[in-house]
Amino acid sequence: MKQVNKTKPDKNKKTKTRIRSRDSQRTNIKHNEMENADPNMMQTQFTQQVMPQGAKVYVSSYSNYDLLAHQPHGTESQGLYGFRFHPKDISLTPMPLTQPAFVNRQDMQDDAQEQQSEHNHVIKNVTPNPAFMKVYDNKLYLVTERIDQEGSIYQFEMHPSGCLDLQSTLLAKGRSTCYIYKDRMGKYALVVNYWDATVSVVELGPQGELMQVTDVHRRPGYTYVEETKPKRIDHQQRRQGWSHAHCVIPAPEDKNALQFALYYVPDLGEECIHQLVLDRNNGTIHHAGSLFLKKGHGPRHMVFHPSNQYAYIVNELDSTVDLLHFDPQVAEEILDSTVQSNGATIPTNLISLQVKQTISTIPDGHVGKTHCAEIKVGPDGKFLYVANRFSDTIAVFRINSDRDGHLSLIEIVSSQGKTPRHFSFDPSGKFMIVANTDSDSLCVFHVMQDTGRLVFTGNMVNTPSPNYVLVVPEYEPAPGPVTRLGA
Repeated sequence: MKQVNKTKPDKNKKTKTRIRSRDSQRTNIKHNEMENADPNMMQTQFTQQVMPQGAKVYVSSYSNYDLLAHQPHGTESQGLYGFRFHPKDISLTPMPLTQPAFVNRQDMQDDAQEQQSEHNHVIKNVTPNPAFMKVYDNKLYLVTERIDQEGSIYQFEMHPSGCLDLQSTLLAKGRSTCYIYKDRMGKYALVVNYWDATVSVVELGPQGELMQVTDVHRRPGYTYVEETKPKRIDHQQRRQGWSHAHCVIPAPEDKNALQFALYYVPDLGEECIHQLVLDRNNGTIHHAGSLFLKKGHGPRHMVFHPSNQYAYIVNELDSTVDLLHFDPQVAEEILDSTVQSNGATIPTNLISLQVKQTISTIPDGHVGKTHCAEIKVGPDGKFLYVANRFSDTIAVFRINSDRDGHLSLIEIVSSQGKTPRHFSFDPSGKFMIVANTDSDSLCVFHVMQDTGRLVFTGNMVNTPSPNYVLVVPEYEPAPGPVTRLGA
């Protein structure tokens, strides 16, 4: 079941020979020392001396439109792209993603320059359609989207330079793979497959490597896909024709982790948020009831506020956000019942989330197609940001902590491109990088710390069909203790 792909040195790379104009004894000694040195040590020394500054930025992009559930309108790409973000001049510059095979110090410097000119900031063997990414313990996990067969999961070792070494791969046991989340205990990861509505549990090795799929939770959409084999046109005509799981996030839990963990999975097709219970001992997963939402919502992604008292879910089809209050006592009841039966009986009538507010992400009176995409809580936990595709805007909301997380609209600004599918904050929290898929662009915004407003910096980088921006290190609000609202 396990598929492990190790990166290998390029045997076809020719060693370069140079005639030095200065042939002093001292130079020859240094040259000989370098040629006889351990290559790994040489790489370390070179990295320490010329390591570029700025945050690492990884950009997934669509490389084969025919295999997607939707139809982009940009330019097909080559795969995974790397950049460095420099906050001083607000620039994005290419970042090599592959390790060079160096011979000596002069070759190191020359090859580093060639990497820029030869566009080695692209990894092409993670196709088709690299999409969602996440970093855990210097391991980068990436999934691919395709509806014709199972998607793939890739696990890379991430070097300080930004270079990536492929460590392992695994089939996702589902199609159009769109999300991965590593459980806090580190033994398993949960993987979501949109097209056939499955959630796979993946066992991880001691170094985070992908080992095997231990269980798959299948919604009714799986049977529908297997029996009718729908095409993309069927999906476009009936967005809620069958189940479509879209992401997976954990319920807040105390520091003392239990054998069982509660997770939430928004389902665009079934119009609900599923509760799933993961058994951390054996890697199985079970359904534990669903919170059904307003008809026509099309729930997509969900995020918890750092207070751990409430969450927000963005609804793709009607461009709204729901405020959800989290009840830790009900969550605890679900897990206690599961523990008492040792996983044999899992309640489905206990729902730990309640909808408290629904607010639009588009202006009143807006006419025309618009679908929400990404949602994130701002770095300081005071603001919420939502991307609107097709209307090509970013909505900014104030999070009113004195009103139990209720939202109030601050502004709706242009994304400065077409179809903003994703965005991320830089490590300082002062900048946002937006991926405009259909205009082949990455646009940088300044985040006003006091008001949450976004101001376009004028900086834009052309990148074909960007669909996901991962900035490392990630800037995420630190979560608080798990308490009930009003407690």
